[in-house]
This record gives sequence, C-alpha cells and structure tokens, in this order.
Amino acid sequence: MLSAFEVPFGEFLPDFPDYKNPGCRVAHNVVAVSGGYAPFSGVGSQSATASGQVVGGHLYQQEDGVAVTVGGTRLALFVVINGVITETVVPDIGPNRYWKFHQFGRRIFAVGGGALFQLENIDSDTTWTEVAGAPQGATAIGQVGQHLMLGGFLSNSFRIQWSGLNDPINFTPDATNLAGNAELQHEYGAITAIAGDRYPVVFQQYGVSRIDAVGPPTVFNVSTIEEARGCLAPNSVVSVGFITYFMAHDGFWATNGAATQRIGTQKINDHFREKVSAQEAFRTHGVVNWEAQSVIWAYYPAQSENFQQHLIYSWSEDRWSEATLPIDYLVEGSSDGITLDNLDTIYPDLDLIPISLDSVVFEPRGRRLSAFMPGPTGSTLSGLDGLPLEATIETTEFQMQTSERTMINQMYPIVENSAENSVGQLITRKLKGGEQVVTPEAPVNDAGFCPVRGQGLYMSARLVIGAGTSWSKAQGVQLRGRVSGRR
Repeated sequence: MLSAFEVPFGEFLPDFPDYKNPGCRVAHNVVAVSGGYAPFSGVGSQSATASGQVVGGHLYQQEDGVAVTVGGTRLALFVVINGVITETVVPDIGPNRYWKFHQFGRRIFAVGGGALFQLENIDSDTTWTEVAGAPQGATAIGQVGQHLMLGGFLSNSFRIQWSGLNDPINFTPDATNLAGNAELQHEYGAITAIAGDRYPVVFQQYGVSRIDAVGPPTVFNVSTIEEARGCLAPNSVVSVGFITYFMAHDGFWATNGAATQRIGTQKINDHFREKVSAQEAFRTHGVVNWEAQSVIWAYYPAQSENFQQHLIYSWSEDRWSEATLPIDYLVEGSSDGITLDNLDTIYPDLDLIPISLDSVVFEPRGRRLSAFMPGPTGSTLSGLDGLPLEATIETTEFQMQTSERTMINQMYPIVENSAENSVGQLITRKLKGGEQVVTPEAPVNDAGFCPVRGQGLYMSARLVIGAGTSWSKAQGVQLRGRVSGRR
C-alpha cells in the first residue's frame, strides 16, 4: 500500500550532514523567501559599457531621483546616467585593487590606492577630478559624523585620517577644523574597510573597532569590539540600516557597532571555504538586493579566474541560498521601466514572454540588483531582471521508516509554477557511506506528479525548475511510496 508524506524545502544548510539535515542540501539559483524559495533572475536590460573590466561600482541618486552609477576600471573612473557613460582617465591603480566610493553631501569620493578623486556635484558633474592636497594611497573610505575618513594607506596600512569638520577636501589639521589622524593597533592587521555612519566602525584583517566622537583635541576614540576576527575581503562589507555585514577569515558575520554576531556559522561557512579560491578570497564583494531583502556576495571559486559563484543571505528570513552567474562586478542599479522599444533586447521572441505585459516587472521599481557583465571590449552594466535561471533544490536525506528500505514512485512538486514543467529526481543509497544513485529525470505528467522510481535505505528528492520558467515560490515535494523491506 502506498503512503504519502511531505518533505519541505527547509533552510539551506550545506554544513550539516546529509542525513536528517534540518533544512535542505541544495538551494541553487534561488532566493530564500517566506515559506520557501523564489527564482534568481539572469541578465535582462543592458546599459552602458565601460572601456575595461570594472573593479568597483556603486549606485547613487541625484536630488530629482535620477540614478547615477559610478565605477572604475584600472585606468578610468566613470559615471553612467540614463545609459550614457562618461569616463575620466586616471593613473593605473594596479592589479588586485578595487575602487571604493562614498557620498558626502552632494559630492562623491573615490579611492583605489592612489589619489583621492571626487565628483564635485552629483547633480551636475560627470567628470572626476583629483582632490589637491588630500592624502595619497588610501584603500578605505567612509564618513564619521561630518568628517570624511580615509584608511588603509599603502604607506601605512594601520592609519586612519579624517578631514576637517564638514570640509571633506581639507585634511590639514589645525586648531579649528578638527582634521586629524590616528594609528590603530598593529596586531589586528591592515585596515580593510570603514563602514557605517550612525554607528561607524573600522575593519582590520583580524579586528573590528567602533569610532566614537569625543571632541577636541582627540576628536575620535577608537574602541575594539572584536579581537578574534575582522574583514578579510575589503569590498565584502555591506551596510543595511544599522547592521553591517562582512566576510572574515572564518566566514560571514554582522555587527551593529557594539558586538559581532554569526550569520554563517553552522550554516554555510564550511561550504564557502571548500568552494572559494583561497588565493582569491580577498576579492569577494557584496551588494544589497533590496527587492529580495538580501545581501549577495560574489566570489572566485577554486580553479576559476572570475566571479562565477554567489552566496545570498536573506536578512528578513535569516536564511541562505546560492547562485551561479559569471560577472565582472555586482552593483545596485535602478529600473526605469521597460518599453516596447527595448523589450526585444530582453526577450528576442515576444511570443515566448513567460509573463503578462501588464506585470509589475515592466514598471519602474527604483533599486534593483545589477552587475557589470564581461564582454569583448569591457564591462556592460546590466540589470539582473531577466528570465529566471535554472533552479535546483534538494531536500534533506530521509528514511520513510527507520532502518527500512523505501520505494518511491511519485513526486508532486509544491511549486507555484503556471507552466507545470518541473523535473523531479530521487537520490538514493543503500548504506550511509555508500554511493549515491540518481534516478532519471522525470518531468511532471498530466496527473500532476513526476513519475520517479527509486529505492534505497536513504533517500532525498531533487527538483529542477527550468531556465526561463515563470514561477514564484517552491515549498517542497509530496512523495508517494512504500516500505520495501530489507534484503
């Protein structure tokens, strides 16, 4: 007699053992949402192309709401407004370095290990100029109160230096402007990032310190809040409200300026360390995906020479997932809406558009996840608002009845999928440490289930939702089978 039971797609927990994993083993090309997973979209609308590989970028807005994307290559800084890119040639920042940006009032500042550059007015300027008299060689930048702060200098990686009060281009100390500098503790390693505004912090390789305003003559007090870990990858630092997320030598963490808290421990940290290239881990960079209420980090996997893999942390769900998409650099973007004139860029065959033309997908939505994509002549700014990538989700490994072999022959996907084109597979094995056997792919039939057929002592279910499919949420699978007894 066949019995039915349901296996949910729980939290992505690759650091747990396969058997009786309290979550799921694989959550690929998906984003965690309430009750399950939603699709991760690929490349959609495209904008301007930079003249080289982009190594840093950020989204800002003019006072009238017009989006301004800034970024840089090794040899240029640029501004993108309404799809038009304006580049300013700058001295080569060299290999293994990345641009960082910060807005102070209506100015945008950039550092990459050389001079300090600025857009004097985000509302009117598109050309970068060097800030005369500013300290050279900073690799970190941020704002503390009404001071622009630089750090991680090539000449002294332990030093921070801040501008005069509300005077971000004057770094000469005197009795009235409160500009100054300080040297942090050397045992925590080089300064890698400055983050936060209301609760500002300075990251070193093996330490995190809070910066408190105390007034003249000291101006700032630096208090260490974490001595066991710091920020390994400078551009992995991402702030959302009062919380700042970062990648340390032992995985992913968050801080509120008073203490650090784990977000990847016993979840994905071991999985990440097994996959990331140890030599290129410092390149890992992150950005906020506001629509999905998540932070996404791009990294070099082992034996790779570009950003191919992504870890996605949903702060609203406190859950993870991952994706695969080769890029040059992640960045926030803005959606101006999609018109019939540029629709065929995203969907070459209009008859195959999987969603209604009345969908909110085609409406202006403000911030959205974007990336600079690799191309033959440079990096192209592209919205990650295209068709969903192929999604794969695998359940925990289970036993239908303890110590008994199980035969499964029906899998019902619990997916909001109008096309009903999910594909199911079973992954079975006879012994806990034995070889896994994967059954043939079984698409959903007219009866609404995938006609899988497999048996074993340990089993898990895999569901694949094809690329370009219109679906909104995957919650789990219902299985029908029976205990087949021992042999």
